[in-house]
Amino acid sequence: MKILYKQTIIPLSVFAASLFLQNAAQAVNVIPNSNFSNGYNSFTSSYIQVTTQNPTSGPGMRDEGGYTVLANPVTAHDSWQPIPAGSPYNTVNGEMLVLNGSSSALTVWQTSAVVVTNPLQDYFFQAAVTNLFAPNVAATNGAILSFQYSEESSPTVWITLGTVDLATTISGQWQVTPGTSAFTIENPSENIFLRIVNAQTEANGNDFAIGLVSLDTTAVPEPAAAMLGGIGFLALLRRRRN
Repeated sequence: MKILYKQTIIPLSVFAASLFLQNAAQAVNVIPNSNFSNGYNSFTSSYIQVTTQNPTSGPGMRDEGGYTVLANPVTAHDSWQPIPAGSPYNTVNGEMLVLNGSSSALTVWQTSAVVVTNPLQDYFFQAAVTNLFAPNVAATNGAILSFQYSEESSPTVWITLGTVDLATTISGQWQVTPGTSAFTIENPSENIFLRIVNAQTEANGNDFAIGLVSLDTTAVPEPAAAMLGGIGFLALLRRRRN
């Protein structure tokens, strides 16, 4: 298995957003509920699920270590970046995974069952993420997200594909990253688990949203990635013939 990783920053454009939507319609994402339109299904998290929102006082998403699924983060926390309908990922899904960063390094998202893949096939593991706190400013303690996979039926060993540091990125700007370094696994399985872990343990500024997770044989092309704003994560899993 080969993993490719490189960070690039691409400017926002309306043309790129349109191109992204066209490519997204053609792609075949094998992760169920990848855009969170089906709520809390098909994934797990070490964070605490929050379904009752109190945006101006606790308990709710004002407490650290919580997660929820909703369309606009400001409805869960009045100090967060609003992302109203019509923003790039709300145009696609209408909902996103929203997290108040924990003071412990925890899994923020993980597939709840194996993801079925085809042997001898290239796959791109991709996510779109954004800071939430505070609105329209650079985060000082942004989430540090590691993207990992496991080939075990009950995962205990995880292999890191790459890490994205959201420090200094602007809240509300969706982010994506392609890459360049590679490694190979001699005997890859056809079914894998995927997860995203947040290594940031500072509370202030460690709040973020995930608009999309994807494992796909088609990558979002760089011109289309412009709609996402700054950086994010993209890794290529390449199946190799023995």
